[in-house]
Amino acid sequence: MRTWIKYALLNAALGLIIGSYVAVTAIGEGYEVLAVAAPLAAFIIAGLMWALLVKPSWDSGRIVLAGLFTGSVSHYFTFLFMSVGINICYWTTGGCTGSMGEPPAGLVDSLLGAFGFSFFSLLIFGWITVPYAILSGFVLKRFKSKHNNASQ
Repeated sequence: MRTWIKYALLNAALGLIIGSYVAVTAIGEGYEVLAVAAPLAAFIIAGLMWALLVKPSWDSGRIVLAGLFTGSVSHYFTFLFMSVGINICYWTTGGCTGSMGEPPAGLVDSLLGAFGFSFFSLLIFGWITVPYAILSGFVLKRFKSKHNNASQ
């Protein structure tokens, strides 16, 4: 399996854990979408960051940079994907409305709103996601070097 996929899966696993936790504990309707949006965002951003930053050189500084971007930027995309999911829920079932029964924010409004949500998400969960993404990269680097030494 390609390393970027392993890195993406490791980060998606944490996204699934955190997204599921928030989906179960949050008060309101539509938060169950986070159980899908968080791992999807983490997978896409992690895979992209690994392919663009780390793959060419496996430099430790690049791994840290990829982890910083993965652990933070994925929050923004989580809320964008959540908005898409909530809008799909609203359009198809009439559910996923606000607390006063109003429709969810439109997709254009969500582009700005996701910044606010991701700010608070980073305050609450960023201390987990950023170090985890960095550590995941170093774990993969360690296994790569062990694998290379064993095959020689």
